[in-house]
Amino acid sequence: MKKKKLLQAILIALIVILIGILSDIFIRLRYNAKILQFDSNEFNNLVTPFTTIVGFVAIFITLLYTKNQLRKSSSDDFYDFYKDLFQKVKDRNTINIRGNNRIKLLGFLYYVDIIYNKLILVNDYLFDLGYFRYENRNINVRERTYYNILSDLYYFRLEALILNEECIRIIKEIQETDKLSDEHRGLLLEQFISDIIDDHISDCKLLNERFSNIKTDLYLSFDRMDLVMIESLQFFSNNFFKLFDFVMNDKDLKKYYDKYEATK
Repeated sequence: MKKKKLLQAILIALIVILIGILSDIFIRLRYNAKILQFDSNEFNNLVTPFTTIVGFVAIFITLLYTKNQLRKSSSDDFYDFYKDLFQKVKDRNTINIRGNNRIKLLGFLYYVDIIYNKLILVNDYLFDLGYFRYENRNINVRERTYYNILSDLYYFRLEALILNEECIRIIKEIQETDKLSDEHRGLLLEQFISDIIDDHISDCKLLNERFSNIKTDLYLSFDRMDLVMIESLQFFSNNFFKLFDFVMNDKDLKKYYDKYEATK
């Protein structure tokens, strides 16, 4: 926008100068016929400043156009780079756990709901949850029948947190780089939200609205000593919602998300 205004100002200035010179010539022609016989010095005095300005502006516009073309070419290259990167994130979003190779990390609720329903069918898990929560006991889950289920859940959560952090890093990089045009930046952010992290945001909302029991009752361990190895005994710690909070608290990202949701 600033460049456009600058070019408009230069063009207006050139037009004013040209009108001034033509007016001067016209007046002399109209009221003083001797203008037809002006010498070369007078001609140079009239024309040289104008041609100099025109030449300078032509060079300036050429350089500006070349710079914009180079920037556009660079933005195109980086746009293609991020599009390829998005595909790698999509591939990374699917993992294999015990032969099930279609488990989604960002759309986490489907798998977590299955695991939770398995756990609540195990009496030991419900008893240990009650002892841990209401009697403040530490329980060695490695000796329990449900330990393998918790191991799978721990692996899933670890992979999900890593991918969430990677998504935040990519978004920040797109927001902050000067290698992308504003148009490409907006397109990439909009696509990243709609094609990749929409499932994560939707599941976070759904978890709070309809699956609060899973949020409060799903644990990775009932032994507080395990906090040395894991940052939270509960599956859904604040860290798990870091990507969701990041998008919802950024007005531009929230705008892209709301725009996409309105089209569903």
